[in-house]
Amino acid sequence: LHKKTIRATEGGIRLMQVIKNPVEAHFPPNCVKIAFSRTGEKIVLSDLSKRLTTDAENKGRSFVFVLGAMAKGKCEADFAEHWFAISQYPLSGAAVASRICAAFEDTWNIH
Repeated sequence: LHKKTIRATEGGIRLMQVIKNPVEAHFPPNCVKIAFSRTGEKIVLSDLSKRLTTDAENKGRSFVFVLGAMAKGKCEADFAEHWFAISQYPLSGAAVASRICAAFEDTWNIH
């Protein structure tokens, strides 16, 4: 991380890069920005994935998902358009990302 990038051991493919703020400058244009927090609107992820992929207003738009991915504290994302809660309990960023991916896999019949 001191070099602000992480590369694969084979092939030199960049796996991660630290970017400068504001992070919104790196988002696709006209994207839907969704954040997750225990205090957001309670929703079932399968319902959300179906709604996002079928609503006419989202047709052709990209999605940005904001995950806290921290042990303690509150996720701060002033740019988020929607805040959703998928559990009443704190979840790790990895758990939330896994649930999001699984919900879209089910919606798109990817098995």
